[in-house]
Amino acid sequence: MQMSRSNGIIGRNISIWRWGRWFGPTVFMLSASVAAPAAARDFHPDLSSLRVRDQVENILHKMTLAEKIRLIEASTNGLYTRAIKRLKIPAIRLSDSTMGIQEFGPSTAYPAAVAWAASWDPKQAYREGRSIGRDARARGINLVIGPGMDIVREPQCGRNSEYLGEDPYLAGKMAVAWIHGLQSERVAAEAKHYAGNEQETGRSGIDCIIPMRALREIYLPPFRAAVKHGVMSLMCAYNKVNGQFTSANDFLLNYMLRRRWGFKGFVISDYGATHSTIGALNAGLDLEEPGGTFYTVKKILPLLKNRKVTMATINDHVRRILRVLVAMRFLHRPQKDASIPLNDPRSRAAALRVEADGAVLLKNRGHILPLNAGNIHTIVVTGPMAVFVPTGDGGSSHVRPIIKPVSMVDAVRAIVGPRVRVLYVPFRGKLSTFWGRGRVMTSQGKLGWEGQYFNNPQLAGKPLLTRIDAHIAFNSLSSFDAPRIVGGSFSVRWGGRIRPSKTGDYAFVCASDDGSRLFINGKKVIDLWHPQSLIGTNPPGYFIRGAINGMPFPYSERMIVERLHAGKTYRLQLEYRWISGINGPFPLMGFGWGPARDLSMTPRDRQEIKQADAVIACVGFGLNREGENWDRTYRLPGVQGRFLRDVSKLNPHTIVVLNAGGDVAMGRWIHGVPDLLDAWYPGENGNKSVAGIIFGDIDPSGRLPDTFAKHWKDCPAYGHFPGRDGAVHFAEGIYVGYRWFDKKHIQPRFPFGYGLSYTTFGFRHLTIRSAGSGKQRVITADVTVTNTGQVAGAEVVQLYIHPPQSGPVGRCVQKLEGFARVNLKPGQSKTVTMKLNWRDFACFNTKADHWEVPAGNYGIAVGSSSRDEPLSQMVQW
Repeated sequence: MQMSRSNGIIGRNISIWRWGRWFGPTVFMLSASVAAPAAARDFHPDLSSLRVRDQVENILHKMTLAEKIRLIEASTNGLYTRAIKRLKIPAIRLSDSTMGIQEFGPSTAYPAAVAWAASWDPKQAYREGRSIGRDARARGINLVIGPGMDIVREPQCGRNSEYLGEDPYLAGKMAVAWIHGLQSERVAAEAKHYAGNEQETGRSGIDCIIPMRALREIYLPPFRAAVKHGVMSLMCAYNKVNGQFTSANDFLLNYMLRRRWGFKGFVISDYGATHSTIGALNAGLDLEEPGGTFYTVKKILPLLKNRKVTMATINDHVRRILRVLVAMRFLHRPQKDASIPLNDPRSRAAALRVEADGAVLLKNRGHILPLNAGNIHTIVVTGPMAVFVPTGDGGSSHVRPIIKPVSMVDAVRAIVGPRVRVLYVPFRGKLSTFWGRGRVMTSQGKLGWEGQYFNNPQLAGKPLLTRIDAHIAFNSLSSFDAPRIVGGSFSVRWGGRIRPSKTGDYAFVCASDDGSRLFINGKKVIDLWHPQSLIGTNPPGYFIRGAINGMPFPYSERMIVERLHAGKTYRLQLEYRWISGINGPFPLMGFGWGPARDLSMTPRDRQEIKQADAVIACVGFGLNREGENWDRTYRLPGVQGRFLRDVSKLNPHTIVVLNAGGDVAMGRWIHGVPDLLDAWYPGENGNKSVAGIIFGDIDPSGRLPDTFAKHWKDCPAYGHFPGRDGAVHFAEGIYVGYRWFDKKHIQPRFPFGYGLSYTTFGFRHLTIRSAGSGKQRVITADVTVTNTGQVAGAEVVQLYIHPPQSGPVGRCVQKLEGFARVNLKPGQSKTVTMKLNWRDFACFNTKADHWEVPAGNYGIAVGSSSRDEPLSQMVQW
């Protein structure tokens, strides 16, 4: 591990966890009340106990058929189950909560789930789960819909920030700890999305064609771990898996979940993801969300009468729901705990700790970090995320913060104090501010565009209106001011000419809510000729959910940069169409052009950045760019990549803070940037932790739960995402994430498990012990890890099994099967012990439909990432 400390004017010695002087006293409450499980308060529900079984059967015997159907039909708003007052069965309150409690008012906004996955610390996951459980109890919530446990298959997935990385072992371990923490507070967890929800494009109906071995070895193991360790409920995904919607997938629900794993809890649909009554009932879906469509008395009674559904099936659905209600003790006590404040300081402390342990230092060239506030006179904080706080992604995981979120500017000012001048340089590269900019001339030399308006969306026939438009920046019907045309669907073709006065790079920005495209000298350079408002029809990453005139509005925008020559005339043709009744409530079309260097900075901005002692450039996505219902681009939005190149050229002490749910394209800017800190989505106060890392009060200790690629084409899903003709093929099979990069001998930009520290660590004395035989064999690995640096820090010890590569069944080069986070003082050593069992070495035999361990020599390697394993030994099976 590289040590990131310097004796120059920037670096300084640090001491880990010097929080108190600027985080406040609430931080220290964490260790006493949230950090460690309290045995006296822990609650471990058991769905299989005799007490639960007897109470459930007693209630079930008293229920009428109408009451049973009522229980499996949720409320029409989807936030409650239905009460049965006669039997004193209360309505159960539900809320999304992968990053905090989403419904029922503001709450603590925690960092993205990927942040606590990046901590590689199950204790941290337990603490957050328990803290969210307290938040739920304060609001009377019985069940929270989380954690998200789908596997990160491609970096563009809009919900990667809600998931726990690309490796099923890591995801399972972290999810189980979170579930235990949550349920210890008597709040039920609902693991999601079961299964195959690895993308948002077309999610409502896309068929995920997943090979059986990949399903069993990669995508199902986290859910199996959750079931085996007591999760109360599962939520089905929207998509199909191998031809069947997951909410009516007999293989997933009845065969795997119930018969193979022995799940006793209940399964609900994602919201609106039920497509039939008979199919879902017989396949094992217990609760329709929201209710009122398929699981109703009117639709179920005829099926019972015609014996297409049996009474035993209805009883099974009811029994599963009752098991959870009884086991969680929801029937005999109020769920709301008035002693827990809605604005809980312990929740803020837990959220702060998650970001501190989960942020990953990816690059520290020249040991610029940590910064020394005592040697700095002026620091610039800039970028689109400098004052805007991306507390999380968009959609059902987005939480309304209960406190004012802490911006990076405010966090930096708080830590350096009044002695250091902190300048905020605004980011001026929002593409919407570019609409209408740039001088365009008609063919007759007049200022403006020659516009031809058609009363159809095909640009067909004779235009009904021809006029000159001074600029293109329309965001309503009235702004078009063409009543004869915009009464219904219409289209426009604009023509114009530009003649730059200087040779250079020029940006062209195009945005629309439906179809638009731009031609330069007859060549199509921007193509958005598709409906933006229909989720699932747009190309991945183009979709933006913005707000125009205060109204949520889906549209797409693109920017291209072209090299233009002084004095040369260029012909522009811009086309737009709007289809009434299909897309947004009103038409939107924006266009602008101008020098590319003017997109993000003014001359004064450049001067302030150049003269600063250091620059913190905050970039990323945010809730309108990444989240539920849409996948994002691999590139940073808009001109952020160009902005980073410009900033790093101006100032060699540039620290980039990245806010995103996962990997982004870095090839155009990473080589010029000396420092990169991946902060994920930091939650409402996580920027305090980010500032603490930058200035050395916290040692960076997060490790990547995903592989970061050099190019999108290097990724396993390349060529098979987002699919076509209603299906997406998981053609890479078991080779997901680092497994793909290993098998294909591809060098990643940053490997799985990677992360820098301000100290160094060494590994020695790997010993392997074996006891037992066959399926009872247990292999124990002991390794000593030492802090060889000068400051305290945390290392994540990672153990990988290397299966034999010969034989009829293809095996991954390696797979994670053990890890431990170790906190060490300078010079301190600890011995870490990790145990392996038969299943850890096994692969799934699809022909025989069972797990097996092929005979051969297996390597056991230990290190600090999937590409840094200094110690290894062989064992034989």
